[in-house]
Amino acid sequence: MHFSPSVLPHLEPQTDIPPEELALQQQQGALRNFDFNRVERLRGNVGYLELFSFEPPEFAGAVAAAAMQFLAHTSALIIDLRHNRGGSASMVALLTSYLLPPYPALHLTDLQWPQKDGIENSTQQSWTLPYVEGPRYLDKPVYILIGPETFSAAEEFAYNLKHLKRAVIVGETTAGGANPGAGFRLHDHFWMFIPTGQAISSVTGENWEGSGVLPDFKVPTELSLKTAQLLAFKKLLRDDAEGDNPGQLPSSLKRELEESSTKIEEDLNRMQQDLVSNMSKIR
Repeated sequence: MHFSPSVLPHLEPQTDIPPEELALQQQQGALRNFDFNRVERLRGNVGYLELFSFEPPEFAGAVAAAAMQFLAHTSALIIDLRHNRGGSASMVALLTSYLLPPYPALHLTDLQWPQKDGIENSTQQSWTLPYVEGPRYLDKPVYILIGPETFSAAEEFAYNLKHLKRAVIVGETTAGGANPGAGFRLHDHFWMFIPTGQAISSVTGENWEGSGVLPDFKVPTELSLKTAQLLAFKKLLRDDAEGDNPGQLPSSLKRELEESSTKIEEDLNRMQQDLVSNMSKIR
């Protein structure tokens, strides 16, 4: 339940958003770069994408393509969803498609409603796409950072890629909001969100409602980026030593990875000590 200091209006459920409202949403989203907050190359040729929400593809599709073009030549990728509160299921499908082959198309998620728009037992399916505007990111390690603020569509993205074995999930358990719904006015000053449907993963037959998405490597949120970097460095070095095509890393990149691994391990040890020290002070 939520409290509003001002009187809540009486609103009927809206099925169609007026064009002027859509235009305003797009204009406001553009000022935030549609929540593609940071795209960069980190040490060791590891790509980094920090995403604050999943804006609709009709707004953010070109930005997604540009981001993936920028990241195309990195050796591993970290996608940071620690502060992502969700958004468009269609953008989840689009961004997921960049990380998987075009064929065969993969069935990701079903959104099921007992009744929606006057139709009983309505289902909306989500699939990967055969075409994306930018280059696909294939056959390279992917790491996704999550935390307690990661919610809704961001959880779906992490959950799907975890269970498809396409990404390693690093951080803390997510908020646990899987099921779609709407806000309902209870009183002049009180409203609450009530689920009206259910999300079902085609991979697991379940969802993350209440339980959240569990990380593969559970570490405090503050340590998750450094941890993912270290995991990427070690995998790239291990694959070069033991993989199908050993010795393929350029000597300059191998040296950068080895030096970066040492530096990141030192950073992690220092950060862990600082966390323990701060916890002791709180107690």
